[in-house]
Amino acid sequence: MKANDKLNSVHCMRFVAALAVVVHHVTTGLGNQHVLVGAAGVDVFFVISGIVIGLALIKHESAGQFATKRIIRVLPMYWLATAVYAFFRYHTWGEPQPLDLLWRSFLLIPHFGSNWHVIYFPAWTLMYEMLFYAVATAALIAYRQQAFVVCMVLFGAIGLLRIPVPSSPTDAIFSTGICLEFCAGMAIAQLVARGKRVPPTVGALCVIAGIALLWTYQSAVLIIQEDPHAFHLARPLELGVGATLLLLGALSFERARIFENRWLQLGGAASYSIYLTHIITLDFTGVHLDQWGMPAKAHPVFMSCVLIVESLAVGVAIHKLIEVPVLDWLKRACLPSRRNDEPHVSVSLSAGPAKPSQ
Repeated sequence: MKANDKLNSVHCMRFVAALAVVVHHVTTGLGNQHVLVGAAGVDVFFVISGIVIGLALIKHESAGQFATKRIIRVLPMYWLATAVYAFFRYHTWGEPQPLDLLWRSFLLIPHFGSNWHVIYFPAWTLMYEMLFYAVATAALIAYRQQAFVVCMVLFGAIGLLRIPVPSSPTDAIFSTGICLEFCAGMAIAQLVARGKRVPPTVGALCVIAGIALLWTYQSAVLIIQEDPHAFHLARPLELGVGATLLLLGALSFERARIFENRWLQLGGAASYSIYLTHIITLDFTGVHLDQWGMPAKAHPVFMSCVLIVESLAVGVAIHKLIEVPVLDWLKRACLPSRRNDEPHVSVSLSAGPAKPSQ
């Protein structure tokens, strides 16, 4: 693999993760509570984020450039999705959003001590992402040459500690155990940067074991504030380990032609838009089907297929028509030179150490 190539396996796994989340929300929304493995798509995203950010720290990006790239990659499209969903809820259900909830949602700042959640609930994952970016940026500012090690130690501590929620009347703790999934991705990034990978035979076993572990997941969807009596590391052990094995195995087949498939490549590029738009798509479609006397729950299998395809199509369209132009403009305006986006992290998987290319 050439140094200017991207990690096709990781790029395509973004699409797999987005598809899993869509399937999860479609099937559970139609009443199927027996197969919850699709929830693991979020955990795959977290491990991938660890790989991407880990590689960025290894090549010692400047703190300003690092933070700018992550902000323009995540927040503008999230703000657009939140604005659209807030308008949809007001127009459809007559639910105006309080100003306090609006600004906290846009800035991803929780209201501690309350049962607070962002307006657009899929964005709970972005709160963890922004925490990861903040810690990584601080590590680059204070210890640029050792930023990777510092970030790994700090985020490992955040993931292991039971951190109480300020002013919580129920003594709740933050669900920071999920942060260990970022650390798992960073460990994989270190292997990738050194040109190491598991042999294909071991990789196949990792994929099988990962899928098997994820399939056994039958817990409720994660909430941001944990019950103080809940097992703090339940999710990273139930889903994080499986997601890590899945990605570790996928990387062992980096040169497989399937990862060069143009549809998988497109899905990987559009994965963030798919993730951000699918709830809007599902709610909008559900409301209109009910108005037309065609409730989706009356035909769960058929409507599951329709809604999944529709969610993917809308996400890809938003990616092409809005996300790509917006990101291109923001990169030109905010970065000193055009650089590849996160999904196109470049590394060498050949023998010997290598750094990601610019």
